[in-house]
Amino acid sequence: MQAKRRKERVRRLGVDLVGAAFLTLMLIAACAPPVAQPAPVSEEAVTLRYWQYMTEHETQERAVIARFEEKYPNIKVNLEIIPDDTYFQKLNAEYVAGSPPDIFNGGAPDSGWPYWDKLLDLKPFIEANINKDDYFYGFVDAQNLAGKYVGLPRNWVDLVMFYNKDLFDEAGIEYPNEHWTWEEDLLNAAKALTKDTDGDGNPDQWGFWTGPDVLNMDGYVYASGGAVLSEDKSRCLLDSPESIEAIQFLVDLVHKHKVAPGPTTGLYVTREQADPFQSGKLAMRVNGTWMLGQYAELAAGTVGFDWGIAPIPLSSKTGKRVVYGGADLLLINKATEHPDEAWKFIEFATSAEAGADWYNVNPGHMPALKSIRDSEEWLADKDPEKVAVIESQVESIYNGDARPAWFEFLDAKNNELDPAFLGEESVEAAAAAACAAIQPILDANPVPE
Repeated sequence: MQAKRRKERVRRLGVDLVGAAFLTLMLIAACAPPVAQPAPVSEEAVTLRYWQYMTEHETQERAVIARFEEKYPNIKVNLEIIPDDTYFQKLNAEYVAGSPPDIFNGGAPDSGWPYWDKLLDLKPFIEANINKDDYFYGFVDAQNLAGKYVGLPRNWVDLVMFYNKDLFDEAGIEYPNEHWTWEEDLLNAAKALTKDTDGDGNPDQWGFWTGPDVLNMDGYVYASGGAVLSEDKSRCLLDSPESIEAIQFLVDLVHKHKVAPGPTTGLYVTREQADPFQSGKLAMRVNGTWMLGQYAELAAGTVGFDWGIAPIPLSSKTGKRVVYGGADLLLINKATEHPDEAWKFIEFATSAEAGADWYNVNPGHMPALKSIRDSEEWLADKDPEKVAVIESQVESIYNGDARPAWFEFLDAKNNELDPAFLGEESVEAAAAAACAAIQPILDANPVPE
């Protein structure tokens, strides 16, 4: 923790000097503009609405609220759990109706930018109350979007390679590791793990899964020297030669190498359908650490298989890995009538005082606060190997091209690139169509300066 600067003691050189200095300071203070500071929390009874989409955390969230209300008996927090598949649709409707919640959870891509002009700037609260060095990896400053601190980090996530240990063991293949590359190690393993187990001439066990979404494609495009958007997020670059080459490699996994399921297999799924990894017929896939809680039940499930995680592979072309990820936040609506009380709640909920049990629900929701991450309460039941894998990639995290109109931009990208992955269109044509659909969205929703 960075030490606070201490004021130097001033030696008394005489009454006249002290008096002159005092008068000078008084004049400066009188002329100086006032510094905005959060007001002290009043004792007036206040009720806050709080929306949360992490349904698995409901019990622990209510326990955090109970502790908070015990400490601040005049502040009541009404928790509303909204499933994530309808969360943002309902949040948008609340804003349109003029009745959004005082506090809600989200991330920089899905909340910080889309609601940027509707969020309270937390800068004065953070400067007065938060030591940024108490948090991992600069996650506090990462929420400074165009000069506005949009949220306070609670936990963070990234992507990992999930793999079916049973299928690897049966094939006699070593598990993925941090040295793996996409173009060699992953491809060779995927070939060996793709099998026709029932002898009908068609594979029914697959080595890998891929698609055009931010989880499965975008990081590889960047790692390979291509780009989805320009650095200032104003131009689509999917149609550049480097980007097309990277997308082509992923499409070839489906149609040339035939190690990833295509549209006729029943395992090529859209983003709204079931996760194919849980079928037990998929050896590897990239997914978020938020899936660790759900996947924990796989070994005991009806399919029943053991699994592990590994870092996202490197690009053999550049030697880089790029991983989508970042912090989940608590955010405050700018229109709230109780900004100071709302700050008190998010400050408490993200602190060690709230307890580590909230994070224990899902081991893939890594604490952003160092004191929670290093606490015995959090470490007690964690798999150190999985923790090490997740944390080893943090320097490779990028935020998924977070910007205004993020959802619209991603939907346009996915919809226009899907035909290439389905084998209905060339990568060049699909990439051109994607940029044609994306660019008007970028132009109509510029990044604030």
